[in-house]
Amino acid sequence: MSTVFDRGIQILKNVKTDTGTIRTDIFLEACKQIIPIISKLGTAFAIVKSDVGGNIDRLYTRMQQNPSIYTDDVYRIVLDEKEQGVCMDNTSCTKGLLWLKRAMQFILLLLERVIDPANADKTLSDIATATYYDTLQQYHGWIVTGTFTVILKLVPSRNTFWKAISSKETEQQQQQYEDAGSSDDDNMVDHIKAFCQEFDSILGEIHAFLESHDLDDPTKV
Repeated sequence: MSTVFDRGIQILKNVKTDTGTIRTDIFLEACKQIIPIISKLGTAFAIVKSDVGGNIDRLYTRMQQNPSIYTDDVYRIVLDEKEQGVCMDNTSCTKGLLWLKRAMQFILLLLERVIDPANADKTLSDIATATYYDTLQQYHGWIVTGTFTVILKLVPSRNTFWKAISSKETEQQQQQYEDAGSSDDDNMVDHIKAFCQEFDSILGEIHAFLESHDLDDPTKV
């Protein structure tokens, strides 16, 4: 079964350069893999999808302005903005990276909690709401929080969401798993765990970088 998670894992294997920097183009490509997952949370999540897509486009546009420097080092974009004194502007790539990182952390934690057996009796709305309050809510004012409170009540059922994110690409791939004695669900859980583990590691590095430069802006929006 080839899914967005398999593709994401393959992409993330190439996100680091030989010198240890995070490649902007590959990181953004990994983030793009999350967009279909956001879509599966329902039309109410269109605002989140738009925000994520906008931040990806912002960083990609900046990378293209100086590809020889920015393609292989997303931090270089941030450091240049910091030197220019524009890193805290709302339209900066620094803010774009910060909010993109936060959105990715929200979705990854949501996925991790969905596959956690301890949450087997909880609805997707319950899991999404708890995840929101553990991640993004601290950066939101009461108006945005109120909007998300409504959005999180409109997510599909857990079963509908699971079927949507675990769709197979071909019957042949499905048969290969059945012949190996593995179920779709078991393999999907393994794929999600592997994807989240790989991506969490990269997001942790980005968080540490932003924090070390005092750029993890706690201002509420």
